[in-house]
Amino acid sequence: MTTGQITYNHRRLTDSTKAESLKEIKLFNDLLSEKFNYRVKYFRPPHGKFNFNSSKIISESGMNCVMWSLLTYDYKNDFDIVKISVRKFLGKNSIVVLHDSDKSKNIIADSINYIVETAGTLGLQIGAPDECLK
Repeated sequence: MTTGQITYNHRRLTDSTKAESLKEIKLFNDLLSEKFNYRVKYFRPPHGKFNFNSSKIISESGMNCVMWSLLTYDYKNDFDIVKISVRKFLGKNSIVVLHDSDKSKNIIADSINYIVETAGTLGLQIGAPDECLK
C-alpha cells in the first residue's frame, strides 16, 4: 500500500511560509525514511487546502499532489458515519482518505476492513496510486 504524506504537524501549507512548509515536509519525509526506509511520492494537503504556491512547494519536494475523492470522516470516531460515507461514495477510481490518529484509533481497523469488504462486494480492486492515477 502506498501512503500519501501530509505535513509533520498537520499544518496547512496555505497558512505557512515556504521555509516553514519545506521544513514540515522534510521532517515527515526524514522520519519515514529513517524509521521505515520509505520514500514518499505523494502529498495530501492537510485539511485539503492548497494553492499555487503550495503546489509549487510540493513539486519542488519531488512529490505529486493527490487529493481524495472519498472522505470517510473517521476522525469523528464514529464507525456508523464511516459506513454511510463508504456506502454512498465508494466507486471506481475512488481515492479514500483515512487518518492514523488518536481521533480515529478506535475505529481505524474496522474502517479499513469495511472499505475492503465493500470494495469486494462492488467488484472493485484496491490499488496503489501508481496504478490508479494513470
